[in-house]
Amino acid sequence: MTDEFFCQRCLKDFSTKYKLRRHYNRKKLCKLNGLDITYEDMIKELDIDKSHRCTTCKKSFKYYTSYKNHKCLIKDNLDILSDTIKEQKKILKELIKDKKEGANIIRNNVNNTLNIMNHNNINITINDFGDEDISHINYQFVLDIISKMNGSAIIKYIKAVHCNNPCNLNIILPNHKQKYVLLWKNNKWELNNKKSVLDGMIVKNFDRINDVYEKIEYKLPPKIKKEYNNYADTFDKSTKERELIKNGALNMLVENNNKLLKN
Repeated sequence: MTDEFFCQRCLKDFSTKYKLRRHYNRKKLCKLNGLDITYEDMIKELDIDKSHRCTTCKKSFKYYTSYKNHKCLIKDNLDILSDTIKEQKKILKELIKDKKEGANIIRNNVNNTLNIMNHNNINITINDFGDEDISHINYQFVLDIISKMNGSAIIKYIKAVHCNNPCNLNIILPNHKQKYVLLWKNNKWELNNKKSVLDGMIVKNFDRINDVYEKIEYKLPPKIKKEYNNYADTFDKSTKERELIKNGALNMLVENNNKLLKN
């Protein structure tokens, strides 16, 4: 779902506020696919004036169309981050060859890259791994994840966190074969074990989804609650399911790193 206006009950998208309001004025309630909420309550929310704020440049817009068409420095920032990742890929290769020599290389080269970014006045701060900014992930997106909860939904959420916000590009996986990854922590790149990093990432993002679920559980229809909780049990107990998610997340992150490298 990508549109600004949607029905929290049936999860259907609408291109304009007028069309959503017309949907709410129906006599018969729509199908319950999301929250068990009345048209009256949703109309009240619709009438609340919401401002839209760019998470990159922090500029606010009264209307969504202005916000959607806003062009800030994201592209330039991504270009610089692409150069950063290219540099870190070279560093990681050297590090795998010789850990001792590579340890010095990573310190020097990463500092040089960050100095270049500062010199070019790039207004972007990479968040520490595990402390990502998730303000760009909207309520509609998470509700859709919860209503269709499975391994693919978790991978979709991880992608939204780590790939859709330039400030969260804090993990570098050059390819599938390496046993190590680079993480941005405490204002520096650190070498970490790939398996443990992916395990932690999956649990962290499942917890983020579950935090939202616990807040809205009382509004959800029984069918969605049952399916969500059944999958939560599978997630907790099934090693096979965790491995499937881990492989999917790995493929997605490597693909995203490679896209940035090609830009």
